[in-house]
Amino acid sequence: MKKPKLTFTAFARWFKGQKGNPEYDYCSNGDCLMARFIKSQGFVDFSVVPGAVRVGSKRFPFTKKIEMVSHNRPWTYRAARGRLRRVERGEHIELVDVE
Repeated sequence: MKKPKLTFTAFARWFKGQKGNPEYDYCSNGDCLMARFIKSQGFVDFSVVPGAVRVGSKRFPFTKKIEMVSHNRPWTYRAARGRLRRVERGEHIELVDVE
């Protein structure tokens, strides 16, 4: 079974290559930022669960840094790019409740 690359470095490299300012839905298993990242790696049969990606019966955790970029509102690429820069500078971003 192919294992997804879930490092912050791999995520940051992928995300920096994304264009525009589309919105994403953090609460959507198929349209959240992590789902888009996993799809870019060629996966089609997976689910994003809190803090991880499930492929088949295997659960692969992703890093807290990725969560700090993708979790908080606003859910746009522009806002997430700003959070990415902050995380890369070593800042901690407190996660807020999502509803």
